[in-house]
Amino acid sequence: MAATSTTTRAGKVQVAAAATVGFVVAIFVVIPLAHLTRSRLGLPEPTAAPLDAPVDRPIIATYWVPWLLAWAVLLVPGIAFMLPVRTRRAGWAYSLAVGATAGVIALFGAWIDWGLG
Repeated sequence: MAATSTTTRAGKVQVAAAATVGFVVAIFVVIPLAHLTRSRLGLPEPTAAPLDAPVDRPIIATYWVPWLLAWAVLLVPGIAFMLPVRTRRAGWAYSLAVGATAGVIALFGAWIDWGLG
């Protein structure tokens, strides 16, 4: 019985650690990775203009490509950890944490760049 509670506790710690790592990685890596991807692919930067300026600032599809690629790259470790049965829950926790956090950061970045709010 003691082995089961220890295993369960270790599993909970593993899941909590994976979620924390996913959250921290998303916060510190998604923006630099998106900017690196944008520069490597030669994609245009968003037009800098005040929100009240009479400039047409459409959101082009290439704006989202670096954010999606950064998001997908950050999900790869979580997917790799989902393959073995012992680390499957940790992989899910990492993937959910990094996916949700990176998605919110990308939407917040679009809100700042394009004044969507």
